[in-house]
Amino acid sequence: MPFYEKDTEGKLVKVEDVPEEAVQLMDRFDGEAIVHRLTTGIASDAFIYRYPIKTKFGVKEIIGISTDGSYELATMLGNIEVLQDVKVDKDSDPDYFYAMVRAKDISRNVILLGVARQCKFMVDEGNKPIHDRLNEHAFVASISKAQRNAILHLTPEDVITKIINNWAQRGKSKQLRPQPLETEPTPPVTTKPPTAATSEFTATAAQVTEQQEKLKKLRMEVHNRFQADLGIGLEKRKGMLKEKFGVDSLTDLSEQQLNECKVWVEEMITQGTKAPPATKAPTDRDIRTNQAKELGFESLDEQNKLRGSLYTILTSPNQLGLKDEEAKEFVTKKGFTSTNSIPKRSLVELISEANEIIRIRQTPPPPGELEPENIPF
Repeated sequence: MPFYEKDTEGKLVKVEDVPEEAVQLMDRFDGEAIVHRLTTGIASDAFIYRYPIKTKFGVKEIIGISTDGSYELATMLGNIEVLQDVKVDKDSDPDYFYAMVRAKDISRNVILLGVARQCKFMVDEGNKPIHDRLNEHAFVASISKAQRNAILHLTPEDVITKIINNWAQRGKSKQLRPQPLETEPTPPVTTKPPTAATSEFTATAAQVTEQQEKLKKLRMEVHNRFQADLGIGLEKRKGMLKEKFGVDSLTDLSEQQLNECKVWVEEMITQGTKAPPATKAPTDRDIRTNQAKELGFESLDEQNKLRGSLYTILTSPNQLGLKDEEAKEFVTKKGFTSTNSIPKRSLVELISEANEIIRIRQTPPPPGELEPENIPF
């Protein structure tokens, strides 16, 4: 995630030297926003994070763009495509997933990488892994953060700074407050009355914040009605919203549409739809199914079938006849640590490559061609 601050002239500039606590806090909040979007289908309204720090010149803010902000940015620009050949290293580090994603600027025909890491476990206040508390969304979160970084890597700096200023004016930000140090002096109380411009800006900001909170509560109310009262999950809800409103996310609905949606849901409840039983925690298979879909497979069964096909081709005595270690080396030379982490398209290509090797081996030499043992040098 790139970071920005305002220079002495009030212009946004990219900054490299960022306090570690700011990096960790933004990463943690972004992880929570990713999980919230995954589990509810509702995106965060906070497109930028602001972290205040003290300097010898006063207080300044470190600014970072959230994952939801990067998705909004890509939508606004309309020329960025996140490619499907995702790579995730989940074996080299026992505590972290490392994801790599490629994104393409279609208009300039430029492809750049985005990388990110995500702890496999929940973390404590010091950002240390809690090894008895698995983070079941870590795999997908690592990919989302890598997508964020790839999108931001492709976007010109002048575009980013303009959009950050626009989002700040619209209240699309969240201020992350660090714990105050005991040695910090209490700021002096000023009796200077606010100017008319300041009062107007403060009032406008308060109205924007109030409106955002109102919409957020309305979205959560509709979400809970769909899930708790109607038993309608995220995927089915997306289809229903798309058919009725033309969008598949509650986040994209206006206040009027949200109120219409609320009435619509209440009508369905009135028609006698029974509430479903308590939602069960996702099973290990559910988690692995989601991971498979992130890699482009229709289902976990499809992924396992293709993985099994590749393994059989590589190790069967009637085909390539490789030992397990040799088969693993065949995969790692292609840049993958495990067949679990290979996107569908790449897995199909590996199977085709292995079959081509078999075909070449089984093709007899043309008539008159020397057999290998008769080569005279």
